[in-house]
Amino acid sequence: MMSKLLHIDQTHSVLQHVNKRSCVIALRRDNSSAIHKNCQFAVITNSVQPDIFVLNSKHVLLTNISYAILNCPDHAQRNLTCIGSCKVTIPCRCSLTSADFYQPERIEDCQTDRDCFTYIELGVS
Repeated sequence: MMSKLLHIDQTHSVLQHVNKRSCVIALRRDNSSAIHKNCQFAVITNSVQPDIFVLNSKHVLLTNISYAILNCPDHAQRNLTCIGSCKVTIPCRCSLTSADFYQPERIEDCQTDRDCFTYIELGVS
């Protein structure tokens, strides 16, 4: 069965003027209004496998995680669920655990008065 997903690097087209209305140009320019006008798309959440990506020492990206636990010594345990993609800021001395992943406590670069938990669900433009 052939995938119906289109990857930008798989398109074989001649050069186009940037002012021409095109889905590919809108995507490359990250122009959300042009994307909605020129592209037909659907978000298929079950095509993304559950995973956790470490972005840097303070942030992780969750994708389709049905259950994860944020453990902090000074706060109650937080249960996290992420359908789609979510960016999570992990405070100092906190760990993140899921069925297949463990992010240990961070003890470097800690500023406890400014270091807090944030959870942002990421969507499509």
